[in-house]
Amino acid sequence: MDRDLGRDRPARGWHYVELQVVQGTSDGVLSVHLNGILAIQLTAQNTLQGGGQLLTAFVGAVPGQPCPITVDVDDLYLADTSGTLNTTFLGDVRVDALEAQADGVLNQWTVEGAASAWQAVSDGDEASGIRANTAGLRQTFDVEALPVMATPALHGVQVTMLARKTDAGAGAVKGLVDSAGQTAVSTDVVLQEQLAWHTALFERDPNGDVPWTEAAFNAAEFGVESV
Repeated sequence: MDRDLGRDRPARGWHYVELQVVQGTSDGVLSVHLNGILAIQLTAQNTLQGGGQLLTAFVGAVPGQPCPITVDVDDLYLADTSGTLNTTFLGDVRVDALEAQADGVLNQWTVEGAASAWQAVSDGDEASGIRANTAGLRQTFDVEALPVMATPALHGVQVTMLARKTDAGAGAVKGLVDSAGQTAVSTDVVLQEQLAWHTALFERDPNGDVPWTEAAFNAAEFGVESV
């Protein structure tokens, strides 16, 4: 990363940084790509340090340590080596946040505090919302179209949910996608009594179990299923 050591002065410009860690006690590897070019590679490392597989990374300043630069972070993604998609460096990519703009074809949750379900979930607070009191209820939304891109390549779709449970006992939801009538759900997202953000990732289009295309994404609907 470009560093400007002048006091209280920002680093000059944006840089695309990718970090890859291969865990091991004596054969671990750490690689860093800067703007698509290999900048650092350490091999034969102990990347476990006598502990388990929990990995902690600080983006920006290390807590409690002085930082001579201002660091802004945007478009953060995490990937691992499981599965067959997104198992290595993805290159210079971006993350687009797209909001619900209309109700979908599945409308089984109860709307509270708003005229429609999509309006109830678009404000980021509890003044309005949607509720499901039994398992198996589904709610989908039409979301904004992708920004225009010359050669779009979608690595995955993430459904982001602000949710909590409102009764005693276990409570959970699943992320849901409906693509041309073919649906897929995520694993259970366990809810707590406090409101919190949760995510569900769909790396493939359930209509054919293929990588996402721009047209398929724009035609699909996304939402939740009660558990």
